[in-house]
Amino acid sequence: MVAELCEYCGNKFDTRGIGRHRTKCRKSQQKEQEASEKNKVNAVRNEEIRDLFEKVKVMEHTIEDLTNQLIKLLKQV
Repeated sequence: MVAELCEYCGNKFDTRGIGRHRTKCRKSQQKEQEASEKNKVNAVRNEEIRDLFEKVKVMEHTIEDLTNQLIKLLKQV
């Protein structure tokens, strides 16, 4: 009998049983859940960063427009 170790919990299984065990291993499910939660947190952070960049772009355009208006006013004087 060839034994394989579960990479999550460390229990030994034969080659026929390891596949069934991997789908039901609690530690593997916990790690997958933790990974999905981390991905959700990262997605939220990335969205917030994108929003900030959009606001910065709008502010840059506003500043550019105001600068152009100021230059026109100074040329008129």
